[in-house]
Amino acid sequence: MQLLQLEKGSTATIYAEQGGKSIKFKQRIKRITKEEEALLREKIGKMADFCVIEPVMVKGRMVSFAVPGIVCSVLGIIDSRPYRWSNINLARVSFPQSGNALVAYTAGMGAKYERRGSYRAVVGINGTTRIVKEGSKHSTLIKDVSMNGIGLVVPKDFSAKIGDNINIQYSDTISLDKLDSQYVKFDLDAFIVREQPLDANRKIIGCRLTAGDRNMLSRYISSKQKKSLQYRSARNSDKTTFVERK
Repeated sequence: MQLLQLEKGSTATIYAEQGGKSIKFKQRIKRITKEEEALLREKIGKMADFCVIEPVMVKGRMVSFAVPGIVCSVLGIIDSRPYRWSNINLARVSFPQSGNALVAYTAGMGAKYERRGSYRAVVGINGTTRIVKEGSKHSTLIKDVSMNGIGLVVPKDFSAKIGDNINIQYSDTISLDKLDSQYVKFDLDAFIVREQPLDANRKIIGCRLTAGDRNMLSRYISSKQKKSLQYRSARNSDKTTFVERK
């Protein structure tokens, strides 16, 4: 799902996290003119996924989220189902006709919001994807993985469509403790549930996992999550608080 699919006038929840603390704001999705949208796309990229949100105001001042160490996400409803976009950019913009606003944009794909058990681990490793009906193999970037699904970056001419079965193989390490790790090869079956352009030459496909070593996958995701939390904690240890526009 895309941020662009959020209905104008509907409510979105902005989550901002820093140093282990979290704050949220409920704001309306804002409508802008076609001319303003064209100008916006020139700045954030013609292929970017985005939505425009009413500005967050505190004591008459527009809150800025462009502060080092702040990690933002947006939760919205599409077709009565909640979706959450993580690690998004939130930029303050003043439109000629529509006035002040926040623009939430990302090159990623919205995943249905689920509970903690479906934590999505960032991978960023090359692998191989085989299209089952053709038998053809393609080099693939493994974008992220959860217990239920996996995100892949594939060439724009990747021929598999939504509903097609694929097999994904890649290798990575699992950190067992501070001094030990295990090299593991993953062999996962899945089918494609959505796709989204990334740039002129690539697209992102989201897949639902159907088969694989779930015990090993669970250990792998837990290892990734632990490492991510450790890194975030260290990175945010001396960061500043929110900055408001003067």
